[in-house]
Amino acid sequence: MLAAINAYRLEHGLRELRRSDKLDVLADRHSRNMAQANRLSHEGFRERHARAGSPICVENVGWNYDTPDAQLHGWIDSPSHNANLLDARITQAGVGEASGYVTFIACA
Repeated sequence: MLAAINAYRLEHGLRELRRSDKLDVLADRHSRNMAQANRLSHEGFRERHARAGSPICVENVGWNYDTPDAQLHGWIDSPSHNANLLDARITQAGVGEASGYVTFIACA
């Protein structure tokens, strides 16, 4: 997923995001929480943002896409999610998936 996001960012003249173990853990935990609750949400984003230790973080969540590419295109087709993908301020990212629930979190 991150490779596809980075390819998309490069197409738009932006730098690639570097993978962050810390953000991977936050994204994975949130995806697991959504799967357990059987509900798509941004619940707890402020806490994840604080744990990331960055002044700027963005988050996209998704559910029930067959492939990472399909998920990415779902985000691209949504103006607010696309803005997060193309935010020039972010430099690092993490992605997590659990039972079809996906979390992308990226920070400066």
